[in-house]
Amino acid sequence: RKAQATGSIPVDGSGDTCVGCVPAESSEMMGRVTRHVVGPLVVAISAAALHVVMAMANNLTPFGPVGRGVGDYGPQYLPFHLYLHDVLHGRANGDLSFTWSAGGGMGFLPEYTYYLSGPFTALVALFPRDQMDVALLVLSLVRIGVGAAAMMVLLRVLRSRQRSLRGASGPVLGVLRSMSSGRT
Repeated sequence: RKAQATGSIPVDGSGDTCVGCVPAESSEMMGRVTRHVVGPLVVAISAAALHVVMAMANNLTPFGPVGRGVGDYGPQYLPFHLYLHDVLHGRANGDLSFTWSAGGGMGFLPEYTYYLSGPFTALVALFPRDQMDVALLVLSLVRIGVGAAAMMVLLRVLRSRQRSLRGASGPVLGVLRSMSSGRT
């Protein structure tokens, strides 16, 4: 009773005393934070885990002998990330604007802008150079997770405006969107 008068919720459930009470506004805010953070976090982890399961099922490196060098991965993504790793560690034959490692010297800024200018790309510096394939897998998992979480948040915003997007469509479509990318 006293808790209701002060706008607090008793922690012990008795309702008689406000010792250890949590303000009702604080409890509501924690519920909102939990709802807005936990859902996208679960979707992000689910999407990344699904990607790992797919890699394991297909015996892709580092889970098996099959290489991931399909399409542009081997001739473009891997060498560009290796060069970025070398630049970040001070071992490159050039910098982000120019490289001496290709064609007798060439501009590298267009390649950096197109292939490497994402917010998570610098994570490759945390891995040893000989583990770049694993670094690119981790980078892909981070991108997939963030993409799925962002899609879920977007769908929540749209759901409030459109009835057909109610229910579990946010998590499901978030995971499906993350898996729609051709990059692995």
